[in-house]
Amino acid sequence: MGAKKKRLPWHWGPSKRKLYAEKVAHLATARRAKMSYDGASGSARLRSWMSNGNSGNSEVLGGLVKLQQRSRELMRQEWRAKSAVRALVRSIVGAGIRPLPDIEDQKQAKQIKLAWSRWTAQARTSSSSTWYTTTDQAAQSMIVDGECFIRMRLRKPGDGMDIPIQWQLLESDMLDVSYDQDLGAQGRIVQGIEFGPFGRRTFYHFWKSHPGDTSTTYTSERVKVPADEVIHLWNQAEARPGQVRGIPWMHAVMVAIREVSVTEDAMRVGLQHSTMLSGTVTSPDPDVFETTLPADPLGADSAGTEMYELEPGMMLRLNPGDESKFAEVKAPAGVTEYLNSGDHGIAAGVGTTFEDMTGNLSQVNYSSARMGRSNSRAWYKMIRTNVIVPQMCQPAWGWFVRIGKLTGEVPMGYDSRDVRWIAPMEDGIDPVKDAAAASARMASGQTTLEDEIEAVGGDYYATIDRAKRVKDDLEKRGLKYDWVIPSVVEVSSDDE
Repeated sequence: MGAKKKRLPWHWGPSKRKLYAEKVAHLATARRAKMSYDGASGSARLRSWMSNGNSGNSEVLGGLVKLQQRSRELMRQEWRAKSAVRALVRSIVGAGIRPLPDIEDQKQAKQIKLAWSRWTAQARTSSSSTWYTTTDQAAQSMIVDGECFIRMRLRKPGDGMDIPIQWQLLESDMLDVSYDQDLGAQGRIVQGIEFGPFGRRTFYHFWKSHPGDTSTTYTSERVKVPADEVIHLWNQAEARPGQVRGIPWMHAVMVAIREVSVTEDAMRVGLQHSTMLSGTVTSPDPDVFETTLPADPLGADSAGTEMYELEPGMMLRLNPGDESKFAEVKAPAGVTEYLNSGDHGIAAGVGTTFEDMTGNLSQVNYSSARMGRSNSRAWYKMIRTNVIVPQMCQPAWGWFVRIGKLTGEVPMGYDSRDVRWIAPMEDGIDPVKDAAAASARMASGQTTLEDEIEAVGGDYYATIDRAKRVKDDLEKRGLKYDWVIPSVVEVSSDDE
């Protein structure tokens, strides 16, 4: 017999009956489609797999605050988290991503670079640190909190700055993730960010003071800041379409970091306890302990049992009839492999390498190190090119040039878009082979000397000028100076 047909309410009209029939057909089609993919099946094996159809912003709203709190806690307490974040900051921004004016007039370029160099020492509002310290701290906040805000602050001409502009770092907490509002024809506010009618960011609604600051009187007032005066640094490259806030980079491995750390700590405590007791002493006369081996009790537990603190090498006293029993502590088989496997997964989930996070190079040779470094460098370059430079470096440079023109520090004809950003130098695995590879690329016409100098974090014109100054100085002293491109040498394929 076929399935019993559902009887529809008698008062439904033809249009409603048709709509219901279409809905039933759609659900049946969806059920058949589910059966085509194992990942969409509702079998007993996958029944506990929870998922939802929420938007990116809805998911961020439900978890951002707790994710940030736990990410910061891991950063404070767990060495894996701290080491991974330190490795990422070092590899992505390092000592600083520096601008090089991309213009033919090198006299003007030197003028702009000198003005930038002087301004970087005054770029921070709340401390004497430089602009590059600001970029390091902003990158760390982006990784730990998922995002960071940097607000531009104009200064008065009499404040003693050649270019009167500074930047103020703001934590993610300063922008209320729960603040949504429909502004009608003027746009809308989504998680503290105001968007115009065409979807462009127009304002940020910051708290006037940090909501978690207990050292000052908290106020619930908000400050409306124009969007072009705010840098919002977050990994938009890995966000969902329409998502407007960032999430901590450790979100996928938070549980793993905590569980591996708890396991490691339990092993450490167990090993400590296994080395505490050296032996026991008994005597037929219990009074002897009062003078020769006094006890140091911690007190009694809820059942009235007296407890003692164990110390390395101690001798435990036993009165006549007493008996001592100790748990036998043994490390479970395969625990080292478990910890190493967990560390590999944690490093991959955060975006760094196992070697950079742990400092463990015991299983690395030249080939594996080069392959791992090549993959990680591609990831770091992507973050620099698609996140750091367009979101933070270029806006800050644009304001520097705009205000610098007004003060006369930057030539009026310079366009702030004519700039190249140079990443800090990363030490090679084998400098000799790296130099030979660079020579081969130049000899084959793939790159120029300028490209290779910039690839290691240098300034081509500054390097050439320094080389000329050294050459002229040595010649004055009667010494010879030869600086030539090294000839191409054969690179050994030895992996070790």
